[in-house]
Amino acid sequence: MPVLEIFFFGQFEVIQNGKKIEHPLWQSRQVRSILKFLAAAPGKPLSNSQLIELLWPGEDASSAQQRLYVRISQLRKVLENPQGHEWIQSVEGGYALALPHVDDTKTIKQDCWIDVNQFEEQAELGRAALEEKQFQKAIASMERARSLYRADYLLEDLYLEWTVGERERLRDLYLITLTELAEAYAQTGAYRRAINICRQILSVEPYREAVFLRLMLYYYYAGEKGKALQVFQQCEQVLQQELGVLPDRTSYEIVHRIERGNLWDQADLPHYPPPAFEGRLFEVPYSLGEVPFCGREREYAWLIQQWSEPDVRAILLEGEAGIGKTRLADEFGGYVASQGKPVFKLRGINLENQPYSAWIKFLMEEPAWLKETDINTKSRNVIHTAVYGDTAKFQVEPHSLMPHQPANSLQLGEALQELLQRMIVNGSLVYVDDAHLLDPKSLNLLFTLPTQFKTLLVCRTEETLVDHPVRRLLTDEVFASSSLLLKPIELNAVSQLLGKLGTVQIPDLAEKLFGVSEGNPLFIISSLQHLFEEGILYVNIMGEWESSGDFEKMLSPSLEQIIALRLKQVRSPDRRVLDVLSVAGGEIDYDILQAVLEFEESALLHNADTLIDLGLLVEARMPGEAELTLPHACYRDVLYQSLPDSRRRIYHRRLAEVMLKSGKATSFNAAVLAQHFYKGGAHQEALQFMHRAGDFALGLYAPQQALKSFQTALEWLPPLTIQDKLKLESELRLGVAEALRLSGDYPQAIKYYQDAFPQLEGELKTVAAYQILQLRVLQGGPLNSFDELSNEFEESLEHAGPTWALALLYWGQAFIALMRGDPLETRHRNARGWRIARELSEMEPPPGWICQRAFTVLMRAHNQWGNFRTSMHFSKRILQLIDEADQSQDQNTLAAVHAALGESYLNLGLYQQASEKFKICYDIALKASDPRLQGDALIGLGSVRLECGNFKDAAEKAHQVLQLVDQNVDIPRQVNANLLLAEIEILQSPKTETVALLENYLELARFQDARPYRVRILLLLAQAKISRQEISQAQDYAREALAMAEHCKLKRQVSIALRLLADVKGQQGGFEAGCRFAERSAAWARRIEAPFEHAQALVSWSAMHPDSAQRLKLLQKALSIFYKLGAEFETARVRQQLQELSYTQ
Repeated sequence: MPVLEIFFFGQFEVIQNGKKIEHPLWQSRQVRSILKFLAAAPGKPLSNSQLIELLWPGEDASSAQQRLYVRISQLRKVLENPQGHEWIQSVEGGYALALPHVDDTKTIKQDCWIDVNQFEEQAELGRAALEEKQFQKAIASMERARSLYRADYLLEDLYLEWTVGERERLRDLYLITLTELAEAYAQTGAYRRAINICRQILSVEPYREAVFLRLMLYYYYAGEKGKALQVFQQCEQVLQQELGVLPDRTSYEIVHRIERGNLWDQADLPHYPPPAFEGRLFEVPYSLGEVPFCGREREYAWLIQQWSEPDVRAILLEGEAGIGKTRLADEFGGYVASQGKPVFKLRGINLENQPYSAWIKFLMEEPAWLKETDINTKSRNVIHTAVYGDTAKFQVEPHSLMPHQPANSLQLGEALQELLQRMIVNGSLVYVDDAHLLDPKSLNLLFTLPTQFKTLLVCRTEETLVDHPVRRLLTDEVFASSSLLLKPIELNAVSQLLGKLGTVQIPDLAEKLFGVSEGNPLFIISSLQHLFEEGILYVNIMGEWESSGDFEKMLSPSLEQIIALRLKQVRSPDRRVLDVLSVAGGEIDYDILQAVLEFEESALLHNADTLIDLGLLVEARMPGEAELTLPHACYRDVLYQSLPDSRRRIYHRRLAEVMLKSGKATSFNAAVLAQHFYKGGAHQEALQFMHRAGDFALGLYAPQQALKSFQTALEWLPPLTIQDKLKLESELRLGVAEALRLSGDYPQAIKYYQDAFPQLEGELKTVAAYQILQLRVLQGGPLNSFDELSNEFEESLEHAGPTWALALLYWGQAFIALMRGDPLETRHRNARGWRIARELSEMEPPPGWICQRAFTVLMRAHNQWGNFRTSMHFSKRILQLIDEADQSQDQNTLAAVHAALGESYLNLGLYQQASEKFKICYDIALKASDPRLQGDALIGLGSVRLECGNFKDAAEKAHQVLQLVDQNVDIPRQVNANLLLAEIEILQSPKTETVALLENYLELARFQDARPYRVRILLLLAQAKISRQEISQAQDYAREALAMAEHCKLKRQVSIALRLLADVKGQQGGFEAGCRFAERSAAWARRIEAPFEHAQALVSWSAMHPDSAQRLKLLQKALSIFYKLGAEFETARVRQQLQELSYTQ
């Protein structure tokens, strides 16, 4: 076994001594890139300058050289092995990857195995064997080469210039190898396998005329002349429509020979052996495999009418299983296409409700769309990762007490929306089959696209109940929709159907079939197939249908019974193929099926041919579809239910294991793998993948799907040992808590966080503590509840030495201290966190999200303390970190940073910039359905409108917040909204109820120990009391606010408190003291660059100044500031005061 295995095809992977590398340094993109460069040309040295140019183009040579030394050293540490082999060799002026070497016994040691090299070697061996007509040997080598080509070369580096040429070269070699493999199969008579490979080539390169030519020959020699001619028609259509050319003259000549039936006589064309296929005694007419369209003329006309209705956006087509929904929808789709309109067919799939699964599956089947559609690079990379690669393992990322971000969802959802907007143009039809299986994210995305297109949703009635998301969406949406319940076909339609299927000379056949099937087309076709298989019906030498007995006795009363009777006639090896298909959900590819059953390829092809001929198996008709499918979901259900438990368990387990080995163990498939493992009796693996499925759904901000996965995993826990169970159970409960929190069910979320807390460790424990605190605060709980939680494990963390968990805990404590208004404790805890971070950073690079959280504390602290430009510095530092780490998907952090920037701009009097930042925050939060950040953004926008004097708009923003908190209990934002309304009212005429509300909120702030809130409420109470001429109480409130604001370092609030005390002194006749207070207020506001407060202080100062000229000067200065700010209400007020002062003088 090789010591080092390097995989370039698909996602770049390195396995050492049989294990995937998980060294912390391997997370560095540059370390991985160096190994890619060297492994791409093993044994060939790359100079230092070449590596530097690839890694750091344009950077200073000396610093880049030093960085290269560091990265090479780290790569060597990653590749350290017990054998002591040095993989990265220093050569003169550069480095090289070690080649296979000769040991002491003169044996070549293949220590390093590279998939690209092996692929090329096997392809060449296969080609040589084919030239020597050693077909089985050629097939073996080329199949090995085929299995190595997992996907295109280095998919994760799709747009890096150095990979493009090699990717194209290898893809071309792969397609050539497939072409030669198809020829080798054809030379052995295995035409179906050859045909399938040709179809696979055309799904990647649809313009290869030579492949179409081979496909025609293979169909012809397989005895399917009609299909051979259909292939040529397809070839001609593709070349004419896409390239504007006609097929080569040779192709036309072959077509003419096929039509004349003399292709066998031509010496200039290759000859092939007879098909490797056994006939059957009782043949089913070929026509029963292609059901004609009939009996649906009225329904078809109705669909066309709905297509012409300009206001109808969605059409629901529903009916029972087998009633002909898909057949009707296909015919309607054909009509739309004939009108020159694009038709996009999407299919709901039962992937355990994984988010966006239908769209991801759709793009898997249509790879050219992603490649050819013009979207931005980041969106393309996000979609490419979701479609072809794995989604990163869930990592808890607390954002100021929020553990999980809806980041990946926003990124993937927005990227898909961008792609689909460009693909699905106005006037298109999007046709969704099995829409009842659509996951909520895929369904919602379909109806959020702004493009004017129509959607046809095809659903099973029995699966689409009243509360089904499809019905809710069509009921709730503002656009018009229509629906049609498809009923059974009538007797005359059954007669018409039989007439199209064949020349029927059997009286009463239509009536009997109609009577037993009640007009269900699938029931009718299955009954006919059964009658032919039993020999009751047959085709005579004239091509007419006749009966050999009493067919009525052979008809069963239900569709399920007919299917079961048909399946009884299937031989054991063929039945095993069908059984595996039913366990796989009704569709599968040849390679997976062969691996599960461990059949020889020739035997499996024989089984497939037999079942296809019986109409029990369908081969792929379109590129990208599963290679083999059951004819209908009803067949899948009957097969699965008839399986013995023991065999069902074995097949589930084998499917999971094969999917795992074949590279299909991605997060996208995690829930499916989990179910296979669980039903296969492998509970440990089942839990692992269901946990992963929950993490994946959380990462895509799909809390309902995540909740289902985590709860399922919790139900599966009992078979585990106690030791394993405790840790995993706590992590699963944390996942449930996260899903509940994101769904807005805060009481249940708190319960699950508390249940998980005792067994959690490190950062996860800190995260749970944050969440419990945050949700309690949202419900009106005190801030000191965090102490009870943090004290429980602070001592144990400190005892364990420096860890990121401890740093995170200190920063969390700093944030709580900030919310309490304790600046000294905030700085102290923050500094302790940074000391640990610096110490840890010397040993390993810090996780990017942790650095962001540290800067977030500083960003918010300086905004609160009145250091607005310092806060902006830290905001921009966070944005820089996100950009450097390529974490633009972290939309939650982005939203919070934009909210903080909006607050800074607001305080600095830059209202336009503030509004822009708050709007960005609101848009992100709205897409993420995050009511808290929506509330913060609306409060910020309301505050901007308030200072601008637009009281009506400010009040509307506050009422929007109150509507949000009605749906999700959120005391802080409820208070903020009501405080904004109170401030508006105080500026006009404060009511008694407003004062009472403020006094109640003051008690709540005292209970929560939130001093910054107390200061704000005290200032509003003082202002209200001044307006109501209750001067003594106003003075008490203002003094208490000033003392607390000075203690908490709330500089803007200090300025406001001083101004209010000046107003109080003016009311009391103490003008000299009032002037001193106003002058101090103006100085504080000027020092922190708060122009609105500065102007307010100048107005108060002017009211008490003894010198009328100085009063005029102060008012003019205040007017200039308010006018420049755009504060219309204050501008008008000061102008009026200036007029009154001028009149008096």
